[in-house]
Amino acid sequence: MKMTKRVYAQNIRLDVTYIDEVLIQPKRRLNSMYRNSMNPNAMVTNVQPVQVMVVEPYVYEAVTSLVGRRAVIDTARGTISGMIVDAKPDHVVVQEYDSTFFIRLCEVIWIMPDKAK
Repeated sequence: MKMTKRVYAQNIRLDVTYIDEVLIQPKRRLNSMYRNSMNPNAMVTNVQPVQVMVVEPYVYEAVTSLVGRRAVIDTARGTISGMIVDAKPDHVVVQEYDSTFFIRLCEVIWIMPDKAK
């Protein structure tokens, strides 16, 4: 005798088929509430890339207050000292003699105003 039972477990619907009280083949189906969220074909296919920019507001504020002054900036790659020429939300421009350095603010460890000439 063939018999089908519908069983729900953890938001998953199982249609279980028994023949002579022996489990034959479970068919796994998602509960209708979760069907669209887990179905890859139901997901949006025209996803556009989004540009993400990390802004560190306190570091940016500190750097903008030092524009036109000398400062020492420590990064993961070393220490740079010079005149802070410009500050943007994502980088700072430091000039020392004929060299210009563009330093990403997310790489800055600390900043110290330089009193030396």
